[in-house]
Amino acid sequence: MMKAWWKRLGPEAGWSSFWLVVIVVMAATWSTLRADWADGLDILPGIAATGLFVGLVLSEWRRLPIWLSHFAMVLAGIVVILWRMSRQLSDDLGGWSDKLLFLWTRWVQWFSAIRQGERAEDLYLFILLMAAIHYLIAYCATWLVLRRRHPWLSVLLPGIVLLTNLGYSRKVSIAYLLLYLFAAMVLVGRVNLAAREWSWRRLGVPYSGAIAWQAMWVLTYLAIAVMIGGWLVPLTLHSERVAAAWRQVDQPWERARDTLAQWFPSVRGPGGRAVGGFASFGSSFQLGGPLRLSDEPVLLVTGESAPYLVAHRYNIFTGQGWQTDLDPANQSNPSSPAQSPGLVDGPLVELRADEPLPAVAWASESRVEQRFAVEVIQPRSAVIFTTGQPVSVSRPVRVQMSWFDSNGTMIDVQRVELDAAPPELRPLIELLKKADFTPPQPTPTPVPESTGPTPEPTPQDSQQATPSPGAEPSPASAEEQPEYGSPPELPQIQALLRQLRQRGIEASYYIDKQGGYRVTYLWYSGPLPVYDDIEALFAQDAVRQGFRYEVTSSVSVATPDQLRQAAERAMQLVPADGDPFMAWQEVTATDYGFYPEPIYARYTQLPPVVSARTVELAHSLASGKTNAYDVAEAIESYLRTHITYNENVAQPRVPDVVDYILFERPEGYCTYYATTMVVLLRILGIPSRMVVGYYPADYDQQAGGYLYRDRNAHAWVEVYFPGYGWIPFEPTAARSPIQRGIVPGVEGLSGSTEPGSLQPPFPTDGRQFGFPEDFMPPEGSGGVGALGATPEQATPRWMIALRGLVLVLALAVTAALVAWFWGTRGLSPVGQLMLKVQRASRLAGLPHEPTMTPYELASVVGRAFPGTRHYAWLLADLYTRERYGGRAPTPEEVEQARRAWRQLRGRFVRQFLRARLRVGPPEVASAQ
Repeated sequence: MMKAWWKRLGPEAGWSSFWLVVIVVMAATWSTLRADWADGLDILPGIAATGLFVGLVLSEWRRLPIWLSHFAMVLAGIVVILWRMSRQLSDDLGGWSDKLLFLWTRWVQWFSAIRQGERAEDLYLFILLMAAIHYLIAYCATWLVLRRRHPWLSVLLPGIVLLTNLGYSRKVSIAYLLLYLFAAMVLVGRVNLAAREWSWRRLGVPYSGAIAWQAMWVLTYLAIAVMIGGWLVPLTLHSERVAAAWRQVDQPWERARDTLAQWFPSVRGPGGRAVGGFASFGSSFQLGGPLRLSDEPVLLVTGESAPYLVAHRYNIFTGQGWQTDLDPANQSNPSSPAQSPGLVDGPLVELRADEPLPAVAWASESRVEQRFAVEVIQPRSAVIFTTGQPVSVSRPVRVQMSWFDSNGTMIDVQRVELDAAPPELRPLIELLKKADFTPPQPTPTPVPESTGPTPEPTPQDSQQATPSPGAEPSPASAEEQPEYGSPPELPQIQALLRQLRQRGIEASYYIDKQGGYRVTYLWYSGPLPVYDDIEALFAQDAVRQGFRYEVTSSVSVATPDQLRQAAERAMQLVPADGDPFMAWQEVTATDYGFYPEPIYARYTQLPPVVSARTVELAHSLASGKTNAYDVAEAIESYLRTHITYNENVAQPRVPDVVDYILFERPEGYCTYYATTMVVLLRILGIPSRMVVGYYPADYDQQAGGYLYRDRNAHAWVEVYFPGYGWIPFEPTAARSPIQRGIVPGVEGLSGSTEPGSLQPPFPTDGRQFGFPEDFMPPEGSGGVGALGATPEQATPRWMIALRGLVLVLALAVTAALVAWFWGTRGLSPVGQLMLKVQRASRLAGLPHEPTMTPYELASVVGRAFPGTRHYAWLLADLYTRERYGGRAPTPEEVEQARRAWRQLRGRFVRQFLRARLRVGPPEVASAQ
């Protein structure tokens, strides 16, 4: 009775179709919740569940007109969403009507700002929009399946939401996609089968009622096979045509993303980063438009002084805005040049709490450490605010920095200072400095006198003096003296060479026989992180209100005179003979000294739209200046006096914003000033970059710290000085110039960073570089020179083993299914069922003889599984009558036989598991 009532209540497409829709919709909803776009999205699962229920009821209420059903859906959605939103608001606003009035007021203000092209920001309206979207998706997916039988459209909408979350947030697990794909594939097949069943009923075609469950099993196997095949078979396309076509397809999504970024700039974007304008600290922003910043508190900083808080740095200027080439969402276009030669994409460097970043000699002079605490009042993104050169953070973080692919760089091992070498190579260089490869003294033996001259070493001999990385010198035999000795440091040297090779870094060294069997040169090739080129830090944990962390940074206290002499300091970072190609890394010589090639390549980029008069102005401002500091100071002073500060400027509709600011309309706010200064400096070959964050806040007695508000959002400039690193400049006229040589509340001046402990500055387990230990590539996978395999190119052993295991399991399952169904083709339904009983009896270990009659087999099964004798005899009787009596069973009898097999199937499975796993006694009754 209850089963019949439940069947009448269920949808025509079947309950299985509805529950598959639930899985598809909830997978998309959970992915949005996991993406953590903003706080307050935990209401979405309840909203989506409401949409599913409303869709189920209205789709089956067929007497109700369609327009009235949709109208009822809208009313139910408004009531539920507003009720859930009201619970998100504080009760201090008042009752239900007061909260609705609050939401309406914010909606009017937000819509007015959007229409006027101003910066709009309202977290509550974003939550409201997301709730409405997920409610409509849940309702439409249910309606399309149960009422319209359009499974493809029903899975398309949740799929768009899920792929958007997966593509723009690293927090979303691939498991949501696998769950969605499985349910979607089964749902499409199930709905098509339901449509076919409806057609059969309409035409009066007889069919088995068990066909639905059989089809579900087949669809399940097929979905699993497709997902396993898609995982095992990688699809990689390297085609310019395909890439161009994809960019055309991707353009509407990019425009939609930019539109949403303008509407809701404080929403957290990829990896927890914001996606909006400069004040949201995203991966890119455009110049222009009125500046609308609120008085809302966002951060509370406690420390000796209020620092410039850095959120993000940018290297690429497009002519109209800024972006970074380290963000995978950016696409190359004609106005944004490709990545600089030698620069490679590397993983985000992961650091544990309080784990320090290595110091580099190019950015260590005249610096002190400053420590302060930050408490998040209003979350904007997952960015960690720092100042100067970050040293450590009290929370686990991911560091976004550039990487440089060194190709055959040579280091003079005996002359190089350890703190001037790449941090990854310092432990190896220290051991090579100590290693003495002098061979042991030979045993004197008579040697025939030679009348000829002693041969000089040949280049071939020199090549033989270079051991292969990780290879030990040849052992001595009884007759032959070894050419090199084995110093105590050799095992450690070989271990470090293997570790470097696993990271894609190839290294080899040269032993000079004439120089006392000491290592003189070290060659290395491969990608290395540039530690003095940090763009941003992101928290590994979710950043919410009350999130607190402490930051230690290295800030510059260099005086103007010291910065004027930076070119002389740069000369100390290359060998004494002045040959820059003998330095530890590539350097570029300019009119203002030597710069590291990774820094110079990234931060002198200019778009092709820079005008001739802008170039002329830059050279005129630098005329008569002999050092980079005086040039930067002259440009800073010029901009502070020749550009009027104005927050209400219109957005420039020109390809070259800098030319427009300098010569057409010299007014604007911080991003205008900073952009213009960076472009003028880059024209002169001085590396500089755009920085966004917050300028120093005032001390708040009530809060007990420096209270940073939204209006503190700011942009300024950092200029690179060899030996001193990045030095901030303040070109904005509304802000006070930065004082040099002092940091309020910080005492003690540090010179060049001492090497200190020469243990590896990075963990040897690969964790710091974003690769867990199990992801390390196999030994020997690293290549030589520029062709060496990077960590991202090498397939880890555990992945290969896991894929092999999955493949073996898939083949085993396929073989078992083929063996199970083999020979059933051509048999009648009852014959197939009887054959299954015979095979299941053998697998379950029941007594079975080839000469058994169907009734004897039924007796064995009945004795083995109490309570099943009736089902076994029913199958035997129907099979005997059909096989030997020539009377085919009726459809009702076939259905009875299938039900009997389903009753027996579970018993066979349990008995099979007991027999294989030896768990408990066999399920056999006595003969009595």
